[in-house]
Amino acid sequence: MVTRFIEEVMRLPEELDRELFVERLARKGGKKMEFHTYAERIGERRGRRKGKVEGKIEGKIETKREGIVKLLEMRFGNVSKRMQVTIESSADQAALDELFTLAFKCRSMKAFESRLLKEYVAANAS
Repeated sequence: MVTRFIEEVMRLPEELDRELFVERLARKGGKKMEFHTYAERIGERRGRRKGKVEGKIEGKIETKREGIVKLLEMRFGNVSKRMQVTIESSADQAALDELFTLAFKCRSMKAFESRLLKEYVAANAS
């Protein structure tokens, strides 16, 4: 009844008209049609955008972690589980950039491990 009133009183843009039609079909199928206020719809959009941004950041962090491990493997062979766990525990992009540079500059895995563990212990002691 409400949808009929809306259709009679105001003309909806084609996209909204289509959405209304789909929702009416869903209601006929036994599904409950929920009403969302304007504020709720805005909040949902913001939540989706925030989720996308957070996902991109997490993706960058994961890529940096994988890059460090891959570089170490290419230069020195096997990377110990302990080193992998230590690298994977870092979520700071600047710190990961420093680790990548360190992995590139160190002359051996032992030197990298020594510097990494020293910096990791110092950072966690603060």
